[in-house]
Amino acid sequence: MSIVTYRSSFLCRAIVLVTALGFASIGVAQTDSEVDSKGAVYVLSNQPSGNSVIVFSRAANGALTYAATYSTGGKGAGAGADPLGSQGSLTLDSGFLLAVNAGSNDVSLFAIDGSKLTLLDREPSGGQMPVSVTVKGPIAYVLNAGGTPNISGYFVDAFGKHLVPLPGSQRQLSVGAQPAQVRFAPEGNELLVTEKGTQLIDTYAVGFTGYASTSTPHASNGVTPFGVRP
Repeated sequence: MSIVTYRSSFLCRAIVLVTALGFASIGVAQTDSEVDSKGAVYVLSNQPSGNSVIVFSRAANGALTYAATYSTGGKGAGAGADPLGSQGSLTLDSGFLLAVNAGSNDVSLFAIDGSKLTLLDREPSGGQMPVSVTVKGPIAYVLNAGGTPNISGYFVDAFGKHLVPLPGSQRQLSVGAQPAQVRFAPEGNELLVTEKGTQLIDTYAVGFTGYASTSTPHASNGVTPFGVRP
């Protein structure tokens, strides 16, 4: 299960919290002003019979009320304490919510209107078992943990409201990587990927066309790097 919270605003920024809470990974989008604390919370069901985003409206005091469930059009990975073993399976930016479908190897794009979601598009992840996704401006990257682990890029077409896969954007990870999260740094054009199996954090420079460079690996200075908070 993965959770994203949203606070209503014309301008918002995405901040990913990397602390694991049980089996949930958490992402937060908050306004530049903390005056209005109302909003919504989004939870990924990750069900193999049909993946969905479960939406809760949030009151000013933090109380949650179930609002609706929206199908992603894809399939989840199924049961387990943490079947995705990742952070960031849901992410949002600029009025869009992206969700991974680990069981059908694709990514869903939703438009956000408060607690209401509209499914706009679903595109192949460029690999197997996508577990994490990140977006910054018009560029998104998904992390595929199955098969030969890799990252794969998209252009987010805000006018046509589609995800456009970037041909040739796949970048393979280390053998035995067991990757957990892909994340854009809040400043600059850097993309970060954590590898639990190799104890590495990979960084990539992303050009204006959306293509990532070859990776630069960094020792995590600890075991099982699960997530990042740039």
